[in-house]
Amino acid sequence: MSASALSTTLVILLVLIHSPASSSASVITVDFEQPSNLSASVGDTASWNGIYNVYLHPSNSCDPTDGIVIYSRRADDGFPSYTFTEENVGVVTFAGSQCESGQIATFEIGAAAVIEPETVDTVDTVERYNATVIEQINTENETVDKPEVFLSDGFVACTNAGSYPIYCSEKEAQMASPLGKAHYEGGGSWMPDQEEEEVFHGDYGGDAEECACEENATSGDHNDQDSHDHGLKDQGSEQKEENLMKSKEDSAAAGRCHGIFVLFTYIVPAILFYCIST
Repeated sequence: MSASALSTTLVILLVLIHSPASSSASVITVDFEQPSNLSASVGDTASWNGIYNVYLHPSNSCDPTDGIVIYSRRADDGFPSYTFTEENVGVVTFAGSQCESGQIATFEIGAAAVIEPETVDTVDTVERYNATVIEQINTENETVDKPEVFLSDGFVACTNAGSYPIYCSEKEAQMASPLGKAHYEGGGSWMPDQEEEEVFHGDYGGDAEECACEENATSGDHNDQDSHDHGLKDQGSEQKEENLMKSKEDSAAAGRCHGIFVLFTYIVPAILFYCIST
């Protein structure tokens, strides 16, 4: 997540922390077939279950003085409804055209319930946010100038005469190699066998520590002439490959000579005989 995204998240979080949450509004059904005494809160809506002329009577009775038309059967569509506001806190009376016959509903309106938010230490929130941003920036700007080789048992590679990674025992170097192999670098140091771009031979410029390997450090059964040293094969193997290659070349030459012999001994005389006889 980028620093700008984290900043936006913090702003939203602080707004939510300091914004009171109101209770959800309700819809209250009014039956105009009989007088009703109901209660509601600011934000609730009164809804009639039939189409009536509906008036708000400030007199809180059937007296229409200063009455306000809420719904007219001739002018309005749908069903009558009315949503209570802060101005309606107290007693509100609705009347129909037949108020004296029972088309009247009285509401006791209370203020909207407010749920106070949980107290949150915004200073602590901002400090944790700042720490998160700093960590994010450090992660994005982090650079690696050398291949680090950390082993499961705690061995760490070192450098020797510009070569890297170097270990002071064959076992450590083998454990660092994806092939499980290593070769001797001299001076009691070993290098794991791995991809060429992951190793340095005299041109390492990183900040790994200089090796302090001892010439007589434990190195197994190492011998400077062993086949794994510096990736060289033993001379016996090389001689065998050379002899095999020479044998293949001799066989190919013998095959070519045999083909030429057959051509001139049998095929050419047969062609000449056929031409003469025809």
